[in-house]
Amino acid sequence: MLFRSVDLRFANLQRASLKGARLYRADFSGANLLKANLSDGNLNAAKFENADLLGTVFGGAHMDGIDWGASVRQENEAREADKAGRRHDAVEKFREAEEIYRDLRMTSELHGHRRMAGEFFYREMLMRHYRLPRFSTVRSVSRFAHVIYGYGERPVNIISCALAYLLFFAMLYFWLGVNDSGVHEAFDPA
Repeated sequence: MLFRSVDLRFANLQRASLKGARLYRADFSGANLLKANLSDGNLNAAKFENADLLGTVFGGAHMDGIDWGASVRQENEAREADKAGRRHDAVEKFREAEEIYRDLRMTSELHGHRRMAGEFFYREMLMRHYRLPRFSTVRSVSRFAHVIYGYGERPVNIISCALAYLLFFAMLYFWLGVNDSGVHEAFDPA
């Protein structure tokens, strides 16, 4: 049996009911799925790059191998508004993107897709970070959490920071030395 993908790129499916639809390998890139109902359908291997997923219902849908893309439409719009200096619009779009990622995280958890849920949690926390007032203490703490441990979803960050920390202090002790029972131990290049 040959499966052809359904091309729904840039389609306006706002409030559409596609409940139980067979949308295997469907391409929803750039589509408007605002409050669409995709529950109980087959969305395996579908593509959602830059789609508007605000309020989209995925309950009970088959969701293996979905390509969510790098970001949802609201995140892209928020970044553009932020670059253009429209901070109020950017904050609102970041809030919408955070809501979308939260919904996708919860749906992924319900379907047992732990890795996907972790990625959406990371994106949710990033959107919350970008909504915070610039140069605030809270945003600085959030930035620290993002860089040091990736909100708990980036173990590579933890390992990299730990290695950098160890290397820094090893070099510091190497050059400055230590005092041991009144005797100064240090590197002597001579």
